[in-house]
Amino acid sequence: MKMKLKTIAVASAALLLFCLGCLGGQLHKEKKEAVIRSGDGKTRSMLDAVKAFNTAAPDTISASMTIDGAMKTKKFKALGKAQFDRKAGKMSLAFIDFIFKSPITHMFQDRDVIYFYFPAEKKIFKDNINTISLLNYSTINLDFKLIQDLATGRIPVLENYTVKDGLASPQDNKSYLILENDLWYETISFSSDQPDRIKLMNKKTREEVEIYLKRKISTDSCSFFRQISIVIKNAETRIDVQFDDVKLNKPVMVKTIGEIKIPRDVQIIGM
Repeated sequence: MKMKLKTIAVASAALLLFCLGCLGGQLHKEKKEAVIRSGDGKTRSMLDAVKAFNTAAPDTISASMTIDGAMKTKKFKALGKAQFDRKAGKMSLAFIDFIFKSPITHMFQDRDVIYFYFPAEKKIFKDNINTISLLNYSTINLDFKLIQDLATGRIPVLENYTVKDGLASPQDNKSYLILENDLWYETISFSSDQPDRIKLMNKKTREEVEIYLKRKISTDSCSFFRQISIVIKNAETRIDVQFDDVKLNKPVMVKTIGEIKIPRDVQIIGM
Protein backbone atom coordinates (compact mmCIF):
# COMPACT_ATOMS: atom_id res chain seq x y z
CA MET A 1 0.00 0.00 0.00
CA LYS A 2 1.45 3.34 -0.99
CA MET A 3 2.02 6.01 1.58
CA LYS A 4 -0.79 8.25 0.38
CA LEU A 5 -3.22 5.38 0.74
CA LYS A 6 -1.98 4.75 4.24
CA THR A 7 -2.28 8.36 5.21
CA ILE A 8 -5.81 8.53 3.86
CA ALA A 9 -6.69 5.88 6.42
CA VAL A 10 -5.05 8.06 9.05
CA ALA A 11 -6.23 11.45 7.95
CA SER A 12 -9.71 10.09 7.53
CA ALA A 13 -9.57 8.74 11.01
CA ALA A 14 -8.17 12.03 12.02
CA LEU A 15 -10.88 13.29 9.85
CA LEU A 16 -13.39 11.02 11.43
CA LEU A 17 -11.63 9.30 14.10
CA PHE A 18 -14.78 7.59 15.33
CA CYS A 19 -17.66 6.47 13.12
CA LEU A 20 -18.72 5.18 9.68
CA GLY A 21 -20.56 2.62 7.68
CA CYS A 22 -22.59 2.21 4.49
CA LEU A 23 -20.52 -0.06 2.29
CA GLY A 24 -21.14 -0.69 -1.35
CA GLY A 25 -23.75 0.75 -3.64
CA GLN A 26 -24.92 4.31 -3.80
CA LEU A 27 -24.85 6.39 -0.66
CA HIS A 28 -28.18 7.89 0.36
CA LYS A 29 -29.83 8.38 -2.99
CA GLU A 30 -31.61 11.70 -2.70
CA LYS A 31 -35.10 12.62 -3.74
CA LYS A 32 -36.07 15.95 -5.21
CA GLU A 33 -37.98 17.65 -2.43
CA ALA A 34 -39.87 20.90 -2.18
CA VAL A 35 -38.07 23.12 0.31
CA ILE A 36 -39.07 26.43 1.82
CA ARG A 37 -37.28 29.02 3.89
CA SER A 38 -37.43 27.88 7.48
CA GLY A 39 -37.71 31.29 9.13
CA ASP A 40 -35.48 32.85 11.79
CA GLY A 41 -37.00 30.81 14.62
CA LYS A 42 -36.29 27.45 12.98
CA THR A 43 -32.82 28.58 11.92
CA ARG A 44 -32.06 29.57 15.50
CA SER A 45 -33.33 26.21 16.77
CA MET A 46 -30.99 24.38 14.37
CA LEU A 47 -28.03 26.44 15.57
CA ASP A 48 -29.03 25.74 19.17
CA ALA A 49 -29.31 22.00 18.43
CA VAL A 50 -25.75 21.91 17.07
CA LYS A 51 -24.48 23.91 20.04
CA ALA A 52 -26.25 21.62 22.52
CA PHE A 53 -24.89 18.50 20.80
CA ASN A 54 -21.34 19.86 20.86
CA THR A 55 -21.58 21.08 24.45
CA ALA A 56 -22.56 17.56 25.51
CA ALA A 57 -19.77 15.88 23.51
CA PRO A 58 -17.98 13.14 25.48
CA ASP A 59 -14.88 14.05 27.47
CA THR A 60 -13.32 10.64 26.87
CA ILE A 61 -13.74 8.09 24.09
CA SER A 62 -12.39 4.59 23.67
CA ALA A 63 -13.33 2.47 20.65
CA SER A 64 -12.23 -0.05 18.07
CA MET A 65 -12.70 0.70 14.38
CA THR A 66 -13.20 -1.01 11.06
CA ILE A 67 -12.31 1.22 8.12
CA ASP A 68 -13.32 0.44 4.54
CA GLY A 69 -12.61 2.73 1.66
CA ALA A 70 -11.90 3.25 -1.98
CA MET A 71 -9.80 5.85 -3.76
CA LYS A 72 -10.67 5.73 -7.45
CA THR A 73 -10.19 2.05 -8.34
CA LYS A 74 -8.11 1.13 -5.29
CA LYS A 75 -9.77 -0.32 -2.22
CA PHE A 76 -8.40 -0.58 1.29
CA LYS A 77 -9.51 -2.02 4.61
CA ALA A 78 -8.00 -1.59 8.04
CA LEU A 79 -8.67 -2.14 11.70
CA GLY A 80 -8.00 0.45 14.34
CA LYS A 81 -8.16 1.45 17.97
CA ALA A 82 -8.80 4.95 19.25
CA GLN A 83 -8.47 6.69 22.60
CA PHE A 84 -9.28 10.31 23.35
CA ASP A 85 -9.19 12.51 26.44
CA ARG A 86 -10.55 15.99 25.80
CA LYS A 87 -9.42 17.60 29.06
CA ALA A 88 -5.90 16.20 28.75
CA GLY A 89 -5.74 17.19 25.07
CA LYS A 90 -4.58 13.70 24.11
CA MET A 91 -5.54 11.30 21.33
CA SER A 92 -4.12 8.00 20.15
CA LEU A 93 -4.98 6.11 16.95
CA ALA A 94 -3.44 2.86 15.77
CA PHE A 95 -4.18 1.16 12.44
CA ILE A 96 -3.30 -2.30 11.18
CA ASP A 97 -3.88 -4.04 7.86
CA PHE A 98 -7.12 -6.03 7.83
CA ILE A 99 -5.61 -9.16 6.24
CA PHE A 100 -1.99 -9.34 7.39
CA LYS A 101 -2.50 -7.47 10.70
CA SER A 102 0.71 -5.55 10.01
CA PRO A 103 0.92 -2.00 11.44
CA ILE A 104 0.03 0.77 9.00
CA THR A 105 0.32 3.90 11.09
CA HIS A 106 0.00 5.41 14.55
CA MET A 107 -1.25 8.89 15.28
CA PHE A 108 -0.65 10.66 18.58
CA GLN A 109 -1.86 14.06 19.73
CA ASP A 110 -0.47 15.74 22.83
CA ARG A 111 -2.09 19.15 23.18
CA ASP A 112 -1.02 21.12 20.09
CA VAL A 113 1.58 18.60 18.88
CA ILE A 114 0.61 15.74 16.59
CA TYR A 115 2.69 12.81 15.37
CA PHE A 116 2.14 10.43 12.45
CA TYR A 117 4.31 7.32 12.71
CA PHE A 118 4.68 5.02 9.69
CA PRO A 119 6.56 1.89 10.82
CA ALA A 120 7.12 0.47 7.32
CA GLU A 121 8.72 3.73 6.12
CA LYS A 122 10.53 4.21 9.42
CA LYS A 123 9.37 7.82 9.55
CA ILE A 124 7.66 10.02 12.11
CA PHE A 125 6.09 13.29 10.99
CA LYS A 126 5.77 15.90 13.74
CA ASP A 127 3.21 18.64 13.18
CA ASN A 128 1.11 21.25 14.98
CA ILE A 129 -2.69 21.12 15.00
CA ASN A 130 -2.87 24.90 14.54
CA THR A 131 -0.87 24.89 11.30
CA ILE A 132 -1.24 21.35 9.95
CA SER A 133 -2.24 20.88 6.31
CA LEU A 134 -3.89 17.53 5.61
CA LEU A 135 -2.70 17.84 2.01
CA ASN A 136 0.76 16.96 3.31
CA TYR A 137 -0.57 13.54 4.28
CA SER A 138 -3.50 12.79 1.98
CA THR A 139 -5.75 14.08 -0.77
CA ILE A 140 -8.05 15.70 1.78
CA ASN A 141 -8.08 19.50 1.71
CA LEU A 142 -9.95 20.34 4.90
CA ASP A 143 -9.31 22.21 8.11
CA PHE A 144 -7.91 19.68 10.59
CA LYS A 145 -10.04 21.13 13.38
CA LEU A 146 -13.20 20.25 11.44
CA ILE A 147 -11.92 16.70 11.23
CA GLN A 148 -10.94 16.66 14.86
CA ASP A 149 -14.40 17.78 15.96
CA LEU A 150 -16.04 15.06 13.90
CA ALA A 151 -13.61 12.46 15.23
CA THR A 152 -14.24 13.38 18.84
CA GLY A 153 -18.01 13.37 18.92
CA ARG A 154 -18.87 16.89 17.79
CA ILE A 155 -20.68 18.33 14.79
CA PRO A 156 -17.98 20.24 12.88
CA VAL A 157 -18.82 23.90 12.30
CA LEU A 158 -16.93 26.35 10.09
CA GLU A 159 -14.67 28.82 11.84
CA ASN A 160 -15.88 32.44 11.72
CA TYR A 161 -19.11 31.40 10.01
CA THR A 162 -22.15 33.44 9.12
CA VAL A 163 -25.61 31.99 8.55
CA LYS A 164 -26.38 32.02 4.83
CA ASP A 165 -29.83 30.42 4.97
CA GLY A 166 -32.21 28.03 6.69
CA LEU A 167 -34.47 25.73 4.66
CA ALA A 168 -37.16 23.20 5.52
CA SER A 169 -38.90 20.28 3.84
CA PRO A 170 -42.03 19.86 5.99
CA GLN A 171 -43.34 16.78 4.15
CA ASP A 172 -40.20 14.84 5.12
CA ASN A 173 -39.64 16.53 8.47
CA LYS A 174 -36.23 17.69 7.28
CA SER A 175 -34.44 20.99 7.64
CA TYR A 176 -31.16 22.46 6.44
CA LEU A 177 -28.81 24.95 8.08
CA ILE A 178 -26.48 26.64 5.58
CA LEU A 179 -23.33 28.32 6.89
CA GLU A 180 -20.42 29.99 5.12
CA ASN A 181 -17.07 31.62 5.70
CA ASP A 182 -14.48 33.04 3.32
CA LEU A 183 -13.50 29.59 2.00
CA TRP A 184 -16.38 27.15 2.47
CA TYR A 185 -20.10 26.56 2.42
CA GLU A 186 -21.43 24.10 5.00
CA THR A 187 -24.89 22.55 4.94
CA ILE A 188 -25.98 20.65 8.05
CA SER A 189 -29.03 18.50 7.35
CA PHE A 190 -31.47 17.55 10.07
CA SER A 191 -34.00 14.72 10.12
CA SER A 192 -36.63 15.02 12.87
CA ASP A 193 -34.46 17.78 14.37
CA GLN A 194 -31.39 15.50 14.59
CA PRO A 195 -28.26 16.19 12.47
CA ASP A 196 -27.66 13.34 10.03
CA ARG A 197 -25.58 14.75 7.18
CA ILE A 198 -23.00 17.46 6.52
CA LYS A 199 -21.98 18.82 3.15
CA LEU A 200 -18.92 21.03 2.66
CA MET A 201 -18.11 22.83 -0.57
CA ASN A 202 -14.99 24.86 -1.28
CA LYS A 203 -15.97 28.21 -2.80
CA LYS A 204 -12.92 28.43 -5.03
CA THR A 205 -12.27 24.86 -6.17
CA ARG A 206 -15.87 23.59 -5.85
CA GLU A 207 -14.53 20.53 -4.03
CA GLU A 208 -17.33 18.71 -2.22
CA VAL A 209 -17.17 16.56 0.89
CA GLU A 210 -20.27 14.77 2.17
CA ILE A 211 -20.43 13.25 5.65
CA TYR A 212 -23.21 10.88 6.71
CA LEU A 213 -23.86 10.36 10.42
CA LYS A 214 -25.50 7.11 11.51
CA ARG A 215 -26.30 4.88 14.47
CA LYS A 216 -26.27 7.50 17.18
CA ILE A 217 -25.82 6.18 20.68
CA SER A 218 -26.53 8.18 23.82
CA THR A 219 -25.16 7.55 27.28
CA ASP A 220 -24.17 9.62 30.30
CA SER A 221 -25.83 12.73 28.82
CA CYS A 222 -23.71 12.61 25.66
CA SER A 223 -24.13 11.19 22.17
CA PHE A 224 -21.85 9.64 19.58
CA PHE A 225 -22.27 8.38 16.00
CA ARG A 226 -21.06 4.79 15.63
CA GLN A 227 -21.04 4.99 11.85
CA ILE A 228 -19.80 7.78 9.62
CA SER A 229 -19.34 7.80 5.87
CA ILE A 230 -17.26 10.37 4.04
CA VAL A 231 -17.52 10.88 0.31
CA ILE A 232 -15.02 13.16 -1.46
CA LYS A 233 -16.43 13.45 -4.95
CA ASN A 234 -13.62 15.30 -6.72
CA ALA A 235 -11.03 12.78 -5.45
CA GLU A 236 -13.32 9.81 -6.13
CA THR A 237 -12.78 8.75 -2.54
CA ARG A 238 -15.12 7.05 -0.09
CA ILE A 239 -14.22 6.26 3.51
CA ASP A 240 -16.46 4.19 5.76
CA VAL A 241 -15.67 3.86 9.46
CA GLN A 242 -17.58 1.80 11.97
CA PHE A 243 -16.90 2.06 15.70
CA ASP A 244 -17.41 -0.85 18.05
CA ASP A 245 -16.77 -1.40 21.76
CA VAL A 246 -17.48 2.30 22.23
CA LYS A 247 -16.96 3.62 25.75
CA LEU A 248 -17.90 7.23 26.49
CA ASN A 249 -16.91 9.26 29.54
CA LYS A 250 -15.11 6.30 31.10
CA PRO A 251 -11.58 6.49 32.55
CA VAL A 252 -9.04 6.14 29.75
CA MET A 253 -5.25 6.09 29.63
CA VAL A 254 -4.26 7.57 26.28
CA LYS A 255 -0.97 6.26 24.92
CA THR A 256 1.71 8.76 23.98
CA ILE A 257 4.44 8.37 21.38
CA GLY A 258 6.96 7.94 24.18
CA GLU A 259 5.20 4.78 25.35
CA ILE A 260 5.67 2.74 22.18
CA LYS A 261 8.81 0.99 21.04
CA ILE A 262 10.39 2.86 18.13
CA PRO A 263 13.52 1.59 16.33
CA ARG A 264 16.59 3.81 16.55
CA ASP A 265 16.80 4.27 12.79
CA VAL A 266 13.39 5.92 12.52
CA GLN A 267 13.60 9.39 10.95
CA ILE A 268 11.74 12.26 12.65
CA ILE A 269 10.57 14.94 10.21
CA GLY A 270 9.28 18.32 11.37
CA MET A 271 6.54 19.77 9.22
